[in-house]
Amino acid sequence: MSKHTPISDGELAVMRLIWKEGTLSSRAIMEQLYPACTPSDHATVHSLLKRLEKKDLVIRDRQTHPHEFSAVVSQSEFAGHQFVDLAEKVTDGSLAPFLSHLIQSDSLSRSQLDELREMLDARSPKKNRKSNQRKK
Repeated sequence: MSKHTPISDGELAVMRLIWKEGTLSSRAIMEQLYPACTPSDHATVHSLLKRLEKKDLVIRDRQTHPHEFSAVVSQSEFAGHQFVDLAEKVTDGSLAPFLSHLIQSDSLSRSQLDELREMLDARSPKKNRKSNQRKK
């Protein structure tokens, strides 16, 4: 996947379904996104899947019938790339303003804050972790 792969809202809707379900046929995608299942809906889903394949975001299993599609990148990995791209555009690549906003706006739950703290602690040099544990 190219680091700067923009996707449309329609493509994102398809990706969300695939991330949720793991593997889906184009028909299953169409039935969930467009319950009317018109020929136009079929063409739209086919077009969206073709674009996602071209962007290396989904892969088609041609050995199954009907063909099934699965994600090449995880939702977390994709979100991370999008987040970094947004930071590049808005803040010259600095993530600090985004993190500050999340923390100060009370957008994160206690468990999400704890999870972030654990991730930050895991990335810190061992020396800093030991001194932080002594302070507790």
